[in-house]
Amino acid sequence: MKILIICHKNILNPLDGGGVASKKIFTDLQKKYRTDIICLNNKKDNVVEDNFNFNINTDFNLKKLVLSLFSKSSYQADRFFSKNILKKIIYIINEKKYDYVLFEGVFPAVYLNGIQKKCNCKTIIRTHNIEHEIWQNLQRNSNNLIKKIFYLFVKRQIKKWEDYICKKSDVLCCISKNDTKYFNKLTKKNIRILPVSFKTNKSKKNNKFSVFHLGSMDWKPNIEGVNWFIEKVWPKFAQKNIPIYCYFAGKKMPNKIMSKSSNKLIIESTIQDAKKYMQNKSVMIVPIFSG
Repeated sequence: MKILIICHKNILNPLDGGGVASKKIFTDLQKKYRTDIICLNNKKDNVVEDNFNFNINTDFNLKKLVLSLFSKSSYQADRFFSKNILKKIIYIINEKKYDYVLFEGVFPAVYLNGIQKKCNCKTIIRTHNIEHEIWQNLQRNSNNLIKKIFYLFVKRQIKKWEDYICKKSDVLCCISKNDTKYFNKLTKKNIRILPVSFKTNKSKKNNKFSVFHLGSMDWKPNIEGVNWFIEKVWPKFAQKNIPIYCYFAGKKMPNKIMSKSSNKLIIESTIQDAKKYMQNKSVMIVPIFSG
């Protein structure tokens, strides 16, 4: 059996949770099946293009935004679409005769309709989140009226696309049991659970107690959660002079958060070796309110 995975980011050197999840399913499938992966990379990352790496310009595009208002798609998905790349993907699928095409999320599934029309293969979408709920929660938790209106617009756009494209795939997989509850109401498909698996290692012992968070900081739910912890929780420890250290790290860490770093609140941006970073910490915290 031959499988092609399509991702909307470079996952071979993952810098966020979504990348880690996609790389893990890729390496797991490779053990048993002939599996290839196409990465739709951000043009700004300057990844060298080849048959399985395509660079996409995801900068704001007014034309795509306007067109998305009158279609079943959403601007967030349309950013990753290119007619030229669709032709290349169709050529690869037909040449190598893949049995299944697995889309890692609803955004790379912007190529699903084109593939179904031109290729003799089954399509699978694995959802990493209920995407529109993330923006719904961001709207609910924001006190800024302008942000509330913006989040509502994005939520409606993504829900329209998410509901439409998940019904179109031959197979629908969710990354967790909780997400299946929503999709079971949406479609009569037999939904499978395809989670992320990990090998666990013992941590190195450290004399000082610490908590830490490691997550991509270009994802709004992480920014929301980290801000909450630093503003609402950390001062309670700092005021009482409790012997605890707090570490935050993640790519594209906002300068506003970086500026709050101190001797016991250590804030960094991109970490090159996540396993090494986590090894000598005591407890991981995941303050997530949206998604």
